[in-house]
Amino acid sequence: VVLIIVESLRADQLVVYGSPRTVMPTVESLAQRSLVFRNTWAQSSHTSYAVFAPLSSHYPLRSITRHVYPKNASYPRVMVYDVLKSLGYVTAAFSSSNENWEGMINYLQTDNLDKLFHAAVAEEQTVIHEEDSGFAGWAKQLGQRGSLDDRLTVTKAIEWLESQTHSPFFVYLNLQSAHLPYRIPSDFPRQFGPEALDFTIRFGYFPRNKAKTVKDVYADSLAYVDAQISRMVEFLTRRNLTKDTIIVVTGDHGQAFYEH
Repeated sequence: VVLIIVESLRADQLVVYGSPRTVMPTVESLAQRSLVFRNTWAQSSHTSYAVFAPLSSHYPLRSITRHVYPKNASYPRVMVYDVLKSLGYVTAAFSSSNENWEGMINYLQTDNLDKLFHAAVAEEQTVIHEEDSGFAGWAKQLGQRGSLDDRLTVTKAIEWLESQTHSPFFVYLNLQSAHLPYRIPSDFPRQFGPEALDFTIRFGYFPRNKAKTVKDVYADSLAYVDAQISRMVEFLTRRNLTKDTIIVVTGDHGQAFYEH
C-alpha cells in the first residue's frame, strides 16, 4: 500500500474532476485505471488537522480553536499502519514536512511505524519560506528546520522500499512542494506560470488582481509533485509490484485564491 497525500491539492486541478488542462499527468493516468471518489471532503482547511484524517479515520481536532498534539494523548488514536503492522506489514512514513510543527509528530509516530523520515531528522538541507509567516516564525524561534524538496523525500522512500524484499509494505508519503509560496527547483520547467514574479505570494495575502497568475504558479508546483509521484510509480513498475500494490492519491485540503 502506498498512500500519497499532496499538500493543498485542489480537485479542480485534475482533468478527472473537470480541469480543462493537464497539470498532473501521472495522477491522471492513475485515475484512468482507478476508483475515483467524486464527493470527498477535507476534514479541515488546516494541514495539522486535515492530514491525519486519511491515516486514522478520526477527526483529529480536539479543541474549539487551536490544538497542538500532546505526547501520550489520552484520546483514541489508531493509525492505518497500526492495523497493517499486526497483519505482517512493514510500515514507513516519508514526509517533506517538519512533523514537529503543531506537535504533529506526537500524533503520527507510533510503535508500529518501522521507519519515519521527515524534515527534522534529515541530514539534507531544508528550506524555510519567509512568505509562510506562521511556520517561519515558529521555526526561527525554536531553531527548527524547514521543509524538504519532494524529490529527496521520494528518493528516500524508494531506497527504503528497495531494502524490503519479503514482507508486504505500507508507505505513507507527505509531499509538500505545492505549499505556499509554491516554489519549485530551477531545473524543473514551468508550464503554466511565469519564471519570475513582480509581487510576493504571502500567507493570507497577494494582490487580488494577480489571483490567476498565482493559481498558475500553484499549478506548476503540482506538476513538480506529479513528477515525483511518477518516479514512485516507475519504481513499482520496474519491480513488478503494481499489480499487487494499492496506490492512493489524495490531498490534505484544497487551496483558496480569493474565492471566498
